[in-house]
Amino acid sequence: MKAKLNIHKPQEAEEKISRREMLTALWARRKLIPAIDKEKCTGCGLCALNCPEKALTVELSEEDDSYRIVFARGLCTACGLCETSCPEKCLTLMKAPEETKEERLIVFEDEMTRCSDCGVLLFPETMVRHLKERTVAAGELDIPFDLCPECRIKSQISRGVIG
Repeated sequence: MKAKLNIHKPQEAEEKISRREMLTALWARRKLIPAIDKEKCTGCGLCALNCPEKALTVELSEEDDSYRIVFARGLCTACGLCETSCPEKCLTLMKAPEETKEERLIVFEDEMTRCSDCGVLLFPETMVRHLKERTVAAGELDIPFDLCPECRIKSQISRGVIG
């Protein structure tokens, strides 16, 4: 006597969606844009670094010391990695306002700081401000955020901190 195998088939009517429903859902996701709380953002750029589609990118300009995080709407798949990778939890994907038609949006903009000794570009000013606030709150006061690593070591050697 042969044993019968019970094969369970999924209920196809409930699990399938139509092409129209799928395309509508995908198109709705493409209408999302990143919104950044500029008070919380440090400009670290992790959102751009972790964007698999390169819809978020960082642009630096040495001519005017500007720092920008730029969003390319046509590349975004609304995967949400930019949101989850933000250490400050200041980036959220939101529905774009109807009047927003630009394909390229500047979502964060700041000035860059330069090393006070050699002039090399360092960090966005917002990042320096946040770091100073956090170190003062932690009781650390002698951290030279205005120096690059090389000039910081030279400074410590000249002061006798490093021998």
